[in-house]
Amino acid sequence: MLSGSGRRALVMSLCGLLVALGTWSVTGPAAAATDDQLVLVLDSSGSMAERVGGRRKIDIAKRALSGVVDGLPDEARVGLRVYGAEVFERTDPGACTDSQLVVPIGTDNRPELRDAVAGYEPFGETPISYSLRQAANDLGPDGKRTVLLVSDGEETCDADPCATAAALARADVEVKIDVVGLAVSGRTRDQLRCVAERGNGTYYDADSADDLTASLDKLATRAFRPFRLTGTAVTGTADRADAPELRPGQYLDTFPGREEPLLYRLPRTATGTTLRAGITTQPAGSVATAAVRLRRADGSECGNGLAQAIAIGGSSPLVSGETDSWRSSGDGECTTEDDLLVEVVSYAEELAGTPFELVVSEEPPVSGTAGLPPAVQEVRWERMPTGGAVQAPPVPGSSLSDAPTLEPGRYRTTVLTGESQVYAVEADWGQRVQVTATVAPRRGALAEALSVSDSLDLQLLAPGRGRYVNVRLTGEPEQTTTMAVDATPFRVSGSTPAVRYLNRTSSGSETYAAVPGTQYVVLNLDRSAEDAFLVPYTLDVEVVGEAGEGAPAYDEEASASPTPSEDTSPDAAAESSDPAASEEAESPDEQGPPVVLLSGLGVMLLAVAGAAYVLWRQRRRRSA
Repeated sequence: MLSGSGRRALVMSLCGLLVALGTWSVTGPAAAATDDQLVLVLDSSGSMAERVGGRRKIDIAKRALSGVVDGLPDEARVGLRVYGAEVFERTDPGACTDSQLVVPIGTDNRPELRDAVAGYEPFGETPISYSLRQAANDLGPDGKRTVLLVSDGEETCDADPCATAAALARADVEVKIDVVGLAVSGRTRDQLRCVAERGNGTYYDADSADDLTASLDKLATRAFRPFRLTGTAVTGTADRADAPELRPGQYLDTFPGREEPLLYRLPRTATGTTLRAGITTQPAGSVATAAVRLRRADGSECGNGLAQAIAIGGSSPLVSGETDSWRSSGDGECTTEDDLLVEVVSYAEELAGTPFELVVSEEPPVSGTAGLPPAVQEVRWERMPTGGAVQAPPVPGSSLSDAPTLEPGRYRTTVLTGESQVYAVEADWGQRVQVTATVAPRRGALAEALSVSDSLDLQLLAPGRGRYVNVRLTGEPEQTTTMAVDATPFRVSGSTPAVRYLNRTSSGSETYAAVPGTQYVVLNLDRSAEDAFLVPYTLDVEVVGEAGEGAPAYDEEASASPTPSEDTSPDAAAESSDPAASEEAESPDEQGPPVVLLSGLGVMLLAVAGAAYVLWRQRRRRSA
């Protein structure tokens, strides 16, 4: 029998490896991350010499842009276009085509970007329409492409930039135009806001240097942080006989039409193991439903998980759900058959052609449940620690696959209205994660911009992708409101159940907290207005409970392996829904060996490393 710490390390490493098993990634809409591009389009017209708060607009823009350039990821493909920099009067020849790509799009051009920003001065006219068309040409035809326009004026040539933005968006859905208006109002503001709206982008008002710095930083970061899915490419089938075989790991496939199921075969490595399957996706629409099921060969159901999301006010929904094969009797066919079928089906037209992640795992049976803590019935809220250092969190993820891990503590950051942010927090046996997000009293333009329709939304997800809902909290924290009422603070709080083996006997979402691993914090601020605003908030994160408390004794003879299959589909090369992913699959030398090629010693080293990491974390927490 494994020792207590050994059992915990084994299970944590099995669960933790699920995240590491992803081989390819796609974005939604599907595109390779290396194809993502951003071109900054800057206003160098004469009006940029005007002053705001005692400083020239051009100097405010320079400071903000310098910060953006310094913070760009090394792999980010960025270029710089300037308009109004060479021709002084509108009546002069070339005034309405006065737009230059001063720094071509690339990854090794940071010195050139800094020099161009430093030399940028107010001078001429405002040919926005022409500049937008040229910026679209700069970006080329591939990948996710973003135009980020910074301007303080309206079009001065005989063209309609709003119509130009609409035409560009119709011609290519992968092009997005974000706009920052620097100290603008009236017709100018209306025109710039229209450009963003028609260009499938976001409009942001900046009335100060701090506003401009924050907005540019957020929008530039978002250009290289699209919703991303990760996994080994696989193609499900409608025919059970042809269903591809899966091993524990993370996979990528694409939804067909509505109510057209996809099937996969999930074999057991030992009798009595618990099989799990979970899915995650992000639809184009605001309402979507899908399901993930486990079935026997005769079609009878062993598990049914509903994945549903409804987004209000422009937020991007996250559709996520899971199911498992565990049965209280422990002796039914669902726990003894050599393999089960995983079925994934969409119930929304919006999901047709949308990529999704499929995560599968296998958990060994326990030698007994006597003495284990009972299933969680309610969660008692514990007061958050106060007085600690306030930290800036890492850049949030836009999906579960790219979520950064947070340690317990207090974080201060910002969220853009309509934006979803994802963080990860680790929880061992006996532990739970509780979170509070608070928006402080608003003042000035922000107080006017947010309405009662704007609210914080906090979702907590389990390692297998299940969503915790209706978790009963007692001794709840002080509640104000989750909506922007007047200028009062508004907040939202939530907690996962403590991780216990017997949570699987629950009839509610507590059943998802039956294995340890990564818990996900998903936060968004609903967007009711046409404009987007950066909203400061504080995020408090706490992990409650003693690590390892109530850990079960697993039957080591039936220990399941997390090793992915050598061949995840009937064909040797599984095809992804994303062409970029397929190209990567054909060129492993360029990206490093895919996980599906790891075998023998490689997998053993991964498991040992995962176990060692968990044991180190436990010792560290106990000594803290």
